[in-house]
Amino acid sequence: MSVLTALRAHLINNADIMALTGDRVYAGMAATAATLPYIAIHEISRTHERHVRAACGMARSRYQLDCWAATAAAADTIREHIRDALDHYVGTLGSGSETVTARGVFLENDFLGFDWPTDASETPTRRAVLEFQIVHNETVPTLA
Repeated sequence: MSVLTALRAHLINNADIMALTGDRVYAGMAATAATLPYIAIHEISRTHERHVRAACGMARSRYQLDCWAATAAAADTIREHIRDALDHYVGTLGSGSETVTARGVFLENDFLGFDWPTDASETPTRRAVLEFQIVHNETVPTLA
């Protein structure tokens, strides 16, 4: 199972986040006409831990979560609910068949920003960004 899919499922199953965004939590880019507010999740990088001569079944993945909303207050509220749901989380991310065992989820950086409109509205869309490191189990490749 992909960490991205499990992370998305974990956020969608959080009642506080669902109350704000519904199921508008996207793995990757959101549709151009996506309804605000929504969350877009992007994988930044992944490193694979090693013993001296082999993989150990643990990886560290970095994810960026972009919270898009009409106002700074709305984007900040979503950001705080995500922080509450994920920072220092240990356990199963996701639900059903979409799960990954997280050994630890750590908020590394967050900030508020905005995106200027491409039309004549002159009203920017607000964005809160969170960057998480997720330490998680992964399968160990078999040697042929």
